[in-house]
Amino acid sequence: MCVEKIRYFSCGCKKSQGFNQCIARQGTTFKCAPMVKERLPDSSHMCIAHMVKPGKDEMRRP
Repeated sequence: MCVEKIRYFSCGCKKSQGFNQCIARQGTTFKCAPMVKERLPDSSHMCIAHMVKPGKDEMRRP
């Protein structure tokens, strides 16, 4: 079965960190349905969208 790897960040976001196509579908544009979602170890830092930019004093959530 095809596997999507998901990582959760400390800001609450989750991002796809990779995809492995199963042997039966390799070389095609198809994926399994439903696909297996593998949870990677949680990250201790925020995702890039929530990191503070240089010159800012604090993070503000929208």
